[in-house]
Amino acid sequence: MKTYPVVAIAMAALIPTVMGCNNEEGMGSELLPASDHANIVVDTIEVKAYTELEKPVKSSNTTYMLLGMMQDPVFGVTETSFACKFSNSSYGKYEQGDICDSVVLTVGVDTTSTFFYGDSNSDITVDVYRLTEPIVDTVDYYNNYDINGKYDATPIASTTFKPNDIDTMITFKVNKDFGDLVIQNALATTFDQNICGLYFKATSGNSIVKFYRSSKFTQYVVYHHVPDVDTESSSVTYSVQTTDCSINMSSHNYANTNLANVSDKASGAQDQYVYLQSMTGTRVRIDITGIKKIKHGKYFSLRGAHLIAPLADSTVSKQKDYPAIDYVVCAGIVKASDKDTVFNEFVLKMGGSTSVNILSRDVVNNCYRLNMTGRVADLLELSDKGAEPDYDIYLYPNARTTDFNRSVICSPVNKQTPMKLIVEYANYDM
Repeated sequence: MKTYPVVAIAMAALIPTVMGCNNEEGMGSELLPASDHANIVVDTIEVKAYTELEKPVKSSNTTYMLLGMMQDPVFGVTETSFACKFSNSSYGKYEQGDICDSVVLTVGVDTTSTFFYGDSNSDITVDVYRLTEPIVDTVDYYNNYDINGKYDATPIASTTFKPNDIDTMITFKVNKDFGDLVIQNALATTFDQNICGLYFKATSGNSIVKFYRSSKFTQYVVYHHVPDVDTESSSVTYSVQTTDCSINMSSHNYANTNLANVSDKASGAQDQYVYLQSMTGTRVRIDITGIKKIKHGKYFSLRGAHLIAPLADSTVSKQKDYPAIDYVVCAGIVKASDKDTVFNEFVLKMGGSTSVNILSRDVVNNCYRLNMTGRVADLLELSDKGAEPDYDIYLYPNARTTDFNRSVICSPVNKQTPMKLIVEYANYDM
């Protein structure tokens, strides 16, 4: 604890509070100043942090569709798959008696950025299935969507590739039976009842690949002809258009890892490390109610509060091989409703629009720094009223459904580099 005596500032700058002053464990209690001076206190406040399982989050119609499976030495096994609806983007049509010659399915990747995670030399085998139940464009789907029983048991196509061999897309040669089905359904029904969609699932591999949802390479083309009429095939193209629904699905297996006993509501003893994982894996709950131990004078001014969360070194986090999360969001979950809430200090208002302030990782010091002044002020005000907050404070990955970075963070009980809350305040004796 550091204190700095200063001359008392104007009364208008003071924030009078009536806090409980009989807490002998309170911080700063020995610092009551002379009648015309104030003490500036810089103090480290008790923090608690817990790893929790992420709750299901909306994962439909995101920019990317993720596919694969990967073994992480810290976070265990993750599997991702996706389903999407295709529409007739070439506005072609079929005539009675048309025969399918072939179907070519392609899925495009964004090779201008990080488009895969894991082992670039491992073979990935992908099977594609026809959905037997439609996915609805106007419905919000979540990453834990249960697709079992909603697609044909026999795949319509399969392919094997290495991530480092991908140019701009991967290509499937589709079973001709699927093309016949497309034509028959298109003739017999309205377009939206044609083919419900396709389901993509990796059956082997050790990496996860990001595919573009809307791309000139994400499509299937049906080549067909009319017997005794056409001398060459015509084609009809189907693609995932802006109004078509897609769903990213993910699952995690933490068996035999440090996360094996993590639940969706952690409590009790804290571990040396807490774990933050994208793809709706894990989140970190932060408890800063220790600030109630601050000893206040009659007049009190909060000058600032910052949470410092160091990342574990690479021997623990494997960060050299598995990049840490660069951007996080500090938000809350309302206890009664289990709904997210964004705190005022993390909201940006520019040009009439509102967005969440994404907090970047301090790469030089390998830590996260969060301005928690608003949270500390709110908790102190509630404490003054004898009330408890109706929310819990959380750290989330910014890209919760569309990337696969993860971070191992030193918890407050880590002896070498603990997570800590630094609070600066002034006590005035008037």
